[in-house]
Amino acid sequence: MIIKYLSVLALVFALGACSSDSNSSSDGDATAGSTTGATTGDTTGGTTGATTGATTGATTGATTGATGSDGGRPGVWFGNNNFGQGVMIIDANENIYALAKSTSSDRIESVFGPASGQLEHFFHRDSNDTATASAGSFTLVGQRPSTEDPVVAPDTITYSLSVENDGQQISNTATDAPFTMTFATTNDVRSISLADIAGSWSVATSFCDVGCDLTLNMTFTDTGAVSGSTVFEGGAPAPLAGTAAAAAGANQYLTVSFEWLSKRRSGVLYFDREDSTRLVLNAIGPDDNGLSESWSASLIRQ
Repeated sequence: MIIKYLSVLALVFALGACSSDSNSSSDGDATAGSTTGATTGDTTGGTTGATTGATTGATTGATTGATGSDGGRPGVWFGNNNFGQGVMIIDANENIYALAKSTSSDRIESVFGPASGQLEHFFHRDSNDTATASAGSFTLVGQRPSTEDPVVAPDTITYSLSVENDGQQISNTATDAPFTMTFATTNDVRSISLADIAGSWSVATSFCDVGCDLTLNMTFTDTGAVSGSTVFEGGAPAPLAGTAAAAAGANQYLTVSFEWLSKRRSGVLYFDREDSTRLVLNAIGPDDNGLSESWSASLIRQ
């Protein structure tokens, strides 16, 4: 478990200097580092993510009743999935945005895609340089499992979801990844609004031992405007801009969509279950290779 301020040649040099220390030569944050580091994910990834203003069909924190008998019930779910303890958000179109702390390794696992179809799987490593990275941070740009050597997990996964216990639990019955998660109330994942997150947020990450610091800065207004940048090794910022919006019928996550280095990323924002002062970004978007790439972070208010 990631600028236009540099010339292309200088960016490629930065990537080459850092990539040997990462888990894989295709580490997404090394790519991110080189042009802000980077250029990120697949046009299919951007559409896999929810567009700004996507609606969710269920009032998160409602007491009972599933909106559907099988498949993904829109809302926020928490508990252990097939990777570890985390949060799974299902939007009104039954698209999944999941982020979990692995129980078997020091990394964060992310999953995106349709609840009833093939899901894309990425992992984020803990930041390497703890002297410069924010506490509890992990690599901004996710890697596909196929970039590991040896490969220990597939790049895609399929869930078979069903809602149970009067809508209070959701279970995956797929034999290779069974789990049960609980429908979250605002006691489990706190409510969120544009006014709540208005202001500046940041996290410093590191994707190799030395010389691979990548900082994400995001500023939100109470009207939904998003601005910010990534900064690689203290260089000139690579700007990002977009919008955030309330998810109709849901009060525990916001939708977000922004453009960075001419590529759009879409996903969700919510307060961290483990530390509600931190803001989780879990998004997906395109890279330069026709593939999707995750963008995930635990942001700290500035």
